[in-house]
Amino acid sequence: MGSIHFSQGVRFRRGTRARNVRVTAPSTWLKLMAGFSVATVFALTFVFDAPAVAARVPLVSSLLASPGITQVATGAGSLSCALFGGGTVSCWGANSYGQLGNGSTQNSSTPVSVTGLTGVTQVSAGNDHVCALLNIGTVECWGDNASGQLGNGSTLSSWLPVVVTGLTGVTQISAYDSHTCALLSAGTVECWGDNTYGQLGVSGAVASETPVAVPNLSGVTQLGTGAGANYTCALLSSAKLDCWGDNGSGQLGNGNENNSSIPATVEGLSGVGSLGGVAQVALGSSQSCVLLLTGTADCWGYNFLGALGNGFMSSNVPIPVIGPTGITQITSGGDGQSCVILTGATVDCWGNDYWSEAGNGVSGPGSSSPEPVTFPANEPTNVTAVAQPGGAVISWTPPQNYGSATITSYVASDGSGHSCTYFVASPETDTCTVAFLANGSSYSFSVTAVNAVGPSIASLAAPSVTPATVPDAPSNVTVTNATASTTSGSMAVSWNSPDTDGGSPITSYTATDGNGHSCTYVVASPETDTCTVNNLAVGTSYSFSVTAINSAGTSSSSAISNSVVALPPLPTSVTISFARTGKTLSAASMTSLKALCAKLVAGAQVVVTGYARGNTALARARALAVKNFMVERVAIHVTTKTDTQVTKNWAVVAATKQ
Repeated sequence: MGSIHFSQGVRFRRGTRARNVRVTAPSTWLKLMAGFSVATVFALTFVFDAPAVAARVPLVSSLLASPGITQVATGAGSLSCALFGGGTVSCWGANSYGQLGNGSTQNSSTPVSVTGLTGVTQVSAGNDHVCALLNIGTVECWGDNASGQLGNGSTLSSWLPVVVTGLTGVTQISAYDSHTCALLSAGTVECWGDNTYGQLGVSGAVASETPVAVPNLSGVTQLGTGAGANYTCALLSSAKLDCWGDNGSGQLGNGNENNSSIPATVEGLSGVGSLGGVAQVALGSSQSCVLLLTGTADCWGYNFLGALGNGFMSSNVPIPVIGPTGITQITSGGDGQSCVILTGATVDCWGNDYWSEAGNGVSGPGSSSPEPVTFPANEPTNVTAVAQPGGAVISWTPPQNYGSATITSYVASDGSGHSCTYFVASPETDTCTVAFLANGSSYSFSVTAVNAVGPSIASLAAPSVTPATVPDAPSNVTVTNATASTTSGSMAVSWNSPDTDGGSPITSYTATDGNGHSCTYVVASPETDTCTVNNLAVGTSYSFSVTAINSAGTSSSSAISNSVVALPPLPTSVTISFARTGKTLSAASMTSLKALCAKLVAGAQVVVTGYARGNTALARARALAVKNFMVERVAIHVTTKTDTQVTKNWAVVAATKQ
């Protein structure tokens, strides 16, 4: 018959020499994956203030749904490992004994590949050592080997995987505090490493550096898991349970608190008969829990801060966990907490809550009965940002998993104080606008979903955006009749570029009179800031304003320019002729000819004609034309006519050269 007693204070297994012991870090971490799949990892965490004795505090990394990861194992000594679908393993954390398996003793805050290890089907982490089961039924281990827990016939620690001696046909491995056990295909168990408490299942030996068979044990279908445990439990084909090793807190469940090197059958409730209908076994350092085929749970051992989930009673025989039914999975942590997954894809936890291990939104000291774990939502996806003047519009896709409560709001933030909040309403728009951003500066936003539990992790950041507004208006717009133009009514419009471009480069300018007459200048290098308006009505007065265009739009119009009357096109050819033989150019005619020369465009043709006996006048006209037109790079064509009456007409050119 077992005994039940109330727990008071902190209790340690016999032989532990320590003082000022305090819990310093959580040992249970739950990460709810998409679709409410759960990866649960546990470790025992104590700090000993005694000189030269320091238990390593675990650093547990809560993995997201990383591609190809099929299992996560976390030890009691500050390390975690992940098994990938391709059969390789990566580990991270403390590495003082080479427990990361990468050939060094350098700690790593990010996963490093275990060297030379392939074909792995299961990984299990103990205190400071790790073991891997290969697809050929053999086992390799690495890390601390002070008690022979690597199983390779020595006590030298190894920074690289070593083969466990003489072990084949393995179907499951379980690494404990300083010993390791393997379940063989024949339903037998072999263990190696520390045997201080009889945890190898054999008597006499303090430790074994190679596997030894647990005597009189057969029909085993599952080994209990527990990184910080110094005892072992085996589930039998009869759905009963045998345990052996450390029993200082009644964790063997056999009705007493005596260590045992012989497998002892776990007793039934209240110590009557033996416990049956067991589906899964989870071991802490001082408490044991099982999932029963009925979907309920039993626990026994030390009830530190409610670790047994039945109030505050310790027990050396199984007692029912109060409350949850429909349990599908159970796990126990090293420092007194347990969690279960229920059929509704929810999680209940109980026990030590000093570091909020119970996951119920409050902190300890402990929860003596199971309480629901509350989960935030998953992060939003497909986050986009669209720039606008002085701001950005953020959009996203809601997460598939809303967590334990309805999402009430979303927060978009760049992490530097710029944010917006969308409070969910019907119909849901999933967008908000961030204001007061600096035009011309780049921003990148991520989004969190908020429910009653709190915010989700942040989404992946959207591609960066640069808010911009329209440019300032151009200034100092001036208009002149176009020089050297042969098009009727052409005017050149010029301006000064704006003081600011609104945070986005100006791509073009448009000059317009507001009545359909306009020109556009597409900015090029070097920038000229001018364009020509053609086809204006000769004799009509025009004035223009100019706008600047960038990615945000069109600026306001500039101030109106000066007003200019459109003139006819400059001539392209002129004929200078003389009326009669011997007629000479008068002073007035010479003045008119000079004016005519000054009005021609470059490239115009000048024809000088006259009678043969008017050579003197003709020569003077030709000389004057050459003198003036050569300056303008104008071609000179001089012909003579001896018998043609040509009327003088100095009014051929009416335009004034600009």
